[in-house]
Amino acid sequence: HWVDLEPAVAEVARVLRPGGTLGLLWNFRDEHVPWMAELGAILGGDDVHGGPAQVVLPPGAPFTARAARDFPWSQELARTDVVDLISTRSHVQVLPDEERAALLQKVGVLVDSHPAVAQRARVEIPYVTSCWRATRT
Repeated sequence: HWVDLEPAVAEVARVLRPGGTLGLLWNFRDEHVPWMAELGAILGGDDVHGGPAQVVLPPGAPFTARAARDFPWSQELARTDVVDLISTRSHVQVLPDEERAALLQKVGVLVDSHPAVAQRARVEIPYVTSCWRATRT
């Protein structure tokens, strides 16, 4: 999830056999969709897609054949479950109780009022999974 890059790369290189593949994945909100951009403005954070993963390994890291690719996808939820989904985000869970409640209330208001989702029983939540891989030398 969150790691100290240099020790993490050294440990992966230690346990991965030569020719093995290191794969990294990130799921990002796709804020090209206007209502998701509004959701992102409420949430803040850094889980917004900005393009294919750009992983920079420490000098001398024993990995080659690096490649990155993005895959758009969506999750369909009952409109009433969107607030529950947002409440599971780590940066939301660590907020003080009052701040978390206020943020989740704003999300609820958005879902109840935004024309793209307010009148729908099910809501499509668009994401992009950014994938990166490299081969252990």
